[in-house]
Amino acid sequence: MVKVYFETTTPAKTATLVAQFDNESTYNICAAALEEYAQKHGFIVTESCDETPDSALNRELLAALEELSALDNCNYDRGTSAFISAWAKARAAIAKAKGE
Repeated sequence: MVKVYFETTTPAKTATLVAQFDNESTYNICAAALEEYAQKHGFIVTESCDETPDSALNRELLAALEELSALDNCNYDRGTSAFISAWAKARAAIAKAKGE
């Protein structure tokens, strides 16, 4: 997530949240217009990016991949039900992350 702020420097420095974008791609499309508006009105644009992977989906994906990795490191036979189950969870989490 990208948060965009307009800052003032006088009389006291303040920052006001003016926009939030789910991803950098969307922000990049709007950045020039935000900069232009800010400059025209005497603001400075600042951004903060939150790339902390703590969403439920990311935790689910990480758990599935860790389970699969642990099985693979133990040299499980790829035909065992434990490996097949872990592989299916990892594939499902990846598909969910991709929006499939």
